[in-house]
Amino acid sequence: MLHATMRDDAVGALAGFFLPKLLRCEDFDRFEEEVVALMRSLAAEAVARCVEAFDAKLRAQAPSSWSAHERASRTLLTLAGEVSFSRTVFLDEFGRRRTLADELLGVPGRARLSTGAFLWIVRRAAEESYRKTAAAFEEATGCAISHVTVMNCVRAEGALIEAAPAASGPKISQETVFLEVDGLWVHLQEPAHREDALARFLYEQARSTKSFELKIAAAYAGKRRVAPGRFARDGLA
Repeated sequence: MLHATMRDDAVGALAGFFLPKLLRCEDFDRFEEEVVALMRSLAAEAVARCVEAFDAKLRAQAPSSWSAHERASRTLLTLAGEVSFSRTVFLDEFGRRRTLADELLGVPGRARLSTGAFLWIVRRAAEESYRKTAAAFEEATGCAISHVTVMNCVRAEGALIEAAPAASGPKISQETVFLEVDGLWVHLQEPAHREDALARFLYEQARSTKSFELKIAAAYAGKRRVAPGRFARDGLA
């Protein structure tokens, strides 16, 4: 957390920066939109500068057997907005390329989304359609993504859950995984949705009924004995 004095100084500087905009427009709604957009931009730039400063410290502290090979840029879609930064690619003692900043900060290799953004999308997509999730993400972060990106995130999360090792403790007592519904979400789409995509149009053009989406978001992988003849769910995914 910022020290109280530092926080006051930062807020005062921002207020001094934004006040002329309010005086110019004299409209709170418009002023609010400008502040949100600019704060998002400032946050993204601050994140980028922090990552690059962290990388500079790593260069100064790199093992003597390592050498700085090149500077490489990358762009991530994050909860703070689109963040672009550059970092050092090292060659270690075995001649392997190592992007140490990415490794230490836990930034997924070749990923377009930060982990926080990825999880935000997956959680939101469990509640509403991919298109609405994409629109909500753009509204929240200013980063435009497609409904296909949302779908790929959900599939990737499913693959991660499937590949995760079973939790220690009681194992499931049979091969079939128990499936239980905690929440049921149904989305009805009018045939007018066909206007959004040719593939949808070709599918819907001969139909007069509505199509629907069904999402289930709770799978219990087994049960454990808690008392004679009584069992509790275990291994929730």
